[in-house]
Parts: sequence; C-alpha cells; structure tokens
Amino acid sequence: MYNRTRDGHPTTNNSLEAYHRSLNTHFGVAHPTMWVALEKLMSYQKRIDNDYEEVISHRHPSITRPHSKWLKAEERKLACVKGYDRVANKVDYLRGIAHNLSL
Repeated sequence: MYNRTRDGHPTTNNSLEAYHRSLNTHFGVAHPTMWVALEKLMSYQKRIDNDYEEVISHRHPSITRPHSKWLKAEERKLACVKGYDRVANKVDYLRGIAHNLSL
C-alpha cells in the first residue's frame, strides 16, 4: 500500500467506496424490491456503458471531478509519504500524516 500511495496510484478502498456511493445514490432507497433493484441495475449499467463510450471517444464522461480542496489534501499527503525515508523519527512522520488528514 505504501508503494501504491508513493507512486500516486489510487487506493482500492477509495475506488470501491466511490463506486458504492455512486450505486447507492443511483438506487435512491436502502432496501429496493427485487424488480426495482433490477430496473435500477439495468439503468446504472447503461450509464456505465455511456461513460465508457465517452472515455473511448476522448470526451469527458458525465462524472464529477474531485473538489480542489481534496486534491490539495491528497498532494500534501503524497508529499509526506514521499518524505518517509528522510524522516529519522517515525513518530514525527505519523504526526505529519495526521496533520494532513484534517482539512
């Protein structure tokens, strides 16, 4: 995980959490009936297919972009992670990460 973060690759949890939040938002209810769930899944699949086609055709998909404050926070955390080898006291390293977790 350290290497993935250091190299700027997304973490699995973030991707899965974003997908789960998107799916829950699309469903709009906590416990849909079987038929409603099937209809929602089919319409969600159409949306995913449309986004895929837009990416293939080099257009921007209809997804939201991260807010700039989150991008800046990620940049600060990445800078801390990349400086891991330069910090002699690992407690100071953890403090630096903790300070960058709060916005």
